[in-house]
Amino acid sequence: VHAVFSQYEGKSSRLSYAIGLRYEYYERDLLLIHTGEDYPYTIHQLYPSISLKHNLDNDWAWRFAASRRVQRNNNFELNPIPEREHSETLERGDPELLPEFVTNVELGLEKKFDKGSIFTNAYYQHSKNPLQRVNSVYADTILHRVFTNADFGDRWGTEVGGEWKISKIFKLNSGLNIYKYRISGKVLD
Repeated sequence: VHAVFSQYEGKSSRLSYAIGLRYEYYERDLLLIHTGEDYPYTIHQLYPSISLKHNLDNDWAWRFAASRRVQRNNNFELNPIPEREHSETLERGDPELLPEFVTNVELGLEKKFDKGSIFTNAYYQHSKNPLQRVNSVYADTILHRVFTNADFGDRWGTEVGGEWKISKIFKLNSGLNIYKYRISGKVLD
């Protein structure tokens, strides 16, 4: 992975902001020595980000954030050689897995108090190539699990939470997140 990142930050009396851009060149070459199969993968990508916070009267503030990021596959998910994780599961990776690209957008409101704060956020997340584990029956008591990419996934949700400073050394945090997740793709035999 070769990357360059730049970020510009600023602040006025009520508004603070950060705008960033990351360029990345990613190269992966998986070679299976026992078969001679080669699985090269190369990609150039841009990852923008923006964050805004506007302070209102009476300790209220609203926030907006949007970003794009990547979740790369690990060696275990790419390894096509079947492996027994435990007695009930035989797992096999896919050397042609693609990284997952995620775009996040969120809008929130926050209220500060003397000993804490509360917040609420609404968010949307779109994933391209989300990683999935697909199970099938290998034998009577053994699952055969393979890793694959779905086409896309969408998540809409809201979260609420807060924190309360009980004493100098204790702080109580709580939160609730409710969302709907939809995934689309085909399982190929």
